[in-house]
Amino acid sequence: MDCAERLGRQGVTYLDAPVTGGTEGAKAGTLTLLVGGEADALERVRPLLEVIGGSIHHFGPVGAGQQVKAINQVLVAGSYAAVAEAIALGQHLKLPMEQVVNALKH
Repeated sequence: MDCAERLGRQGVTYLDAPVTGGTEGAKAGTLTLLVGGEADALERVRPLLEVIGGSIHHFGPVGAGQQVKAINQVLVAGSYAAVAEAIALGQHLKLPMEQVVNALKH
């Protein structure tokens, strides 16, 4: 927020806008943007952001977008950990893991 304040004193508006959606979302222009900053500034740049993002969400002041991204990262890490635990359990139970994975994908 220091940066946003310093830029503001020079007449520059700052938004934080981390994204989710990975490489595929970037290639397709369907990223989700998690934005923090002034709402009117977001509306001014929305047409530019829509080029990369299919979904744009405003969460409040500068920094809020980064905070939401941190929550997203916790969810992603938790999902990876759960998958690893499930695979380890299946292997421990000596299940045919390729079949298990194929069955659970559907």
